Amino acid sequence: MRSGVHPTQAVVAALLLAIATASILAEETSGTTDDGAMQAARSEPAAAPGQNTTEGPMEEMVVEGMGPLGPDDVRDLVFINQIYNAHSEAGRLYSQGRYKEAFPYLLEAAQQGFKTSQFRLAYLYRRGLGAPFDPIAAIGWLGAAARGNSTPEMKRVYRDIWARVPPERQQEFMAIVDEYVAQYGNDVTRTSCRMTRTAGTYVKRMTCQFDDERLYADYETLLGDLSPDTAPPAPLPE
Repeated sequence: MRSGVHPTQAVVAALLLAIATASILAEETSGTTDDGAMQAARSEPAAAPGQNTTEGPMEEMVVEGMGPLGPDDVRDLVFINQIYNAHSEAGRLYSQGRYKEAFPYLLEAAQQGFKTSQFRLAYLYRRGLGAPFDPIAAIGWLGAAARGNSTPEMKRVYRDIWARVPPERQQEFMAIVDEYVAQYGNDVTRTSCRMTRTAGTYVKRMTCQFDDERLYADYETLLGDLSPDTAPPAPLPE
């Protein structure tokens, strides 16, 4: 699904310059970005602008297969588990530097508001790793990840690029981000994201979950409360 924003060549050039000159090290750090697996990215060269490292328009293919879900559509348990599995598989493949294989899973989770997947997807688009080199998609996904509850690194990377966008292009830049947030933000995807600490460590991770999960949890609790008591009856007094 391509963005409805059609930036001018000047905007694209400005984004390319901002991305190229920004000091971006977040992909090579661990902890707050929910992974410590960016080492492989250091050894894999970035694709040249315009170089397509995939075999087809994968983004369009994945989106069409999922079907649209709006902010008023309750996500069922099958769908919720599908997205969690996609997010998990994306992280596994991404941590191994298998970016082309990770791409469709990242996209699937990113489209449902999972910020770590959005952040990683932006990185692939920005570097042309396993995905077409696409500065517009990179900025859109990065902005979606950094908006609202986010990690310090996501916000820092976004600010670093924003600071390099010429003032006369900032409105168009923001329009790209706003459209991605309008389509894939937490309010639309019925998800919530927050920083959580891994048990027994000081490492914080970004954790996202579907708001609709509580509906099913409450339902199962209700069923349990309504279930007949299956314990054997107490013996009658003699």
